[in-house]
Amino acid sequence: MPFTNFPNGVTSFGIPLLGGNPVSVPIGAQGTAWFVDATNGNNGNSGTDPGNAFKTITKAHAVATAGDTIFIQPGSYTENLVITKNYITLHGAQLAGYGRPDVVPAAGIPLTVNAQGFAALNMRFAGTAADSVKQSGNGFLYNNCVFDGDGTAAKAGCRLVPAQVGADITHFTASEGFVLNSLVRGCAIGIAFDTAAAPVGVGSTDNVIAGNLFYSNTKDITAEKTGAAGTYSVQAANISYNRFQDKNKAVYIDMLTNADGAAANQTGSIMSNYFASTVALTNVIIKVNGTGFTVVAAYSAIGITNASAF
Repeated sequence: MPFTNFPNGVTSFGIPLLGGNPVSVPIGAQGTAWFVDATNGNNGNSGTDPGNAFKTITKAHAVATAGDTIFIQPGSYTENLVITKNYITLHGAQLAGYGRPDVVPAAGIPLTVNAQGFAALNMRFAGTAADSVKQSGNGFLYNNCVFDGDGTAAKAGCRLVPAQVGADITHFTASEGFVLNSLVRGCAIGIAFDTAAAPVGVGSTDNVIAGNLFYSNTKDITAEKTGAAGTYSVQAANISYNRFQDKNKAVYIDMLTNADGAAANQTGSIMSNYFASTVALTNVIIKVNGTGFTVVAAYSAIGITNASAF
């Protein structure tokens, strides 16, 4: 006898739908879906469907629990988002490859993540007065996002910060994360591996920076030490298949100038990236320590550079 009596119905493909969520979710998916619309939403709404969307992402985060997804309509969100709950996803309802929701506060950091397993898809974060994103929790994912800055001071498009959040929480090291297929532009620093406020000896490890486009940044990727000294700030980094579009920049990647701890403690691989350079790629343009980093198949206008001994 076939199972056909599903109290919450089935999808058009015949997949049973779960109950108990504001929107029906196919079996196998987890979490509740919430909806936000800066133009038509209201924080007095239920947030449970697009017609009853909240007005702010902050409101949706307040009611969300671990594993939930917040769907965000295109529009401008003048908020300083602080994510404190694990496994929250911000999913921009992007339209035809454009129309990402903009998180652009009047001042301060658009997005601060003090939680594990955070994801942002199809979003734009613009740091007009501070870093665009400050990421501390582990296991993060940014995909098809835009990180915009104003190009001043030491502000970063995406700052990966091992942070001690409270006296008993020392495991937020901005590690095991991904920044993929995104645009990083107009920042003093595109992506910064930072050790600000880190407990001594703690740094970011096992991060993947891949498929991104960098331009109009003073430096595209750096190691940064703005807090107390630790042992290292970057280990097992994978920087691959990115495009560094500014022509003949003085420095594209710098893992040494502000590296935390001994340079030899910086480790990782820089593979198959394109640099818009008509001069030789040297250890002045890509600053890494040859004992810890490999630089393989760096493409530029003058050919391919393999420079493991930088």
